[in-house]
Amino acid sequence: MTHAELNRSQQTAVECCCESNLTFVWGPPGTGKTTTLGHIVAELLGKDHRILVTSTTNAAVDQALAKLKSLPSLVSYFNDGHIVRIGQTGEETHGAGLTEVLNRLNAETRKELATIQKRTAELTHTLGQCDQLLKKLDMAGERRQMELFTPTASDAIDPWDLAPIFSEKRIAGILKMSVTEQIAIA
Repeated sequence: MTHAELNRSQQTAVECCCESNLTFVWGPPGTGKTTTLGHIVAELLGKDHRILVTSTTNAAVDQALAKLKSLPSLVSYFNDGHIVRIGQTGEETHGAGLTEVLNRLNAETRKELATIQKRTAELTHTLGQCDQLLKKLDMAGERRQMELFTPTASDAIDPWDLAPIFSEKRIAGILKMSVTEQIAIA
């Protein structure tokens, strides 16, 4: 990763932090430590490292978070919930607050769950209708057995009974079948 906006000292600090397990970046106020920290985090995240940024004050963490958000290379890390701000703050969390991240990451799961619940309710209703139709077919078959020699036996099922369960084409095919065939496919 190139860090063209950093001066030579800051670039050296980024390289040093990425090559060793422990590095201290020190400097008086206004020398770009927070900017350097942002680039260090970007570099380490780009190498799939897990990073914990801490400070003795919430204000320092908030400043570091603001610097991280300003780096274009870290936008996707914020959006994907890889950067999380934990702790109390009165400042802008840039979408990295724990609750914000959890809500964003769980939004898709909640949407899928709602779709599954809706589909489950629809299928439960359809199964109930199928149950009613099967009972009607069973009773129709019994009547046909008793009325075997009666030429004016009633139809086993009404097309309206089939409408919530089958397509129109399938209903037409079922209605052309004998009661025995209808019961056999049920």
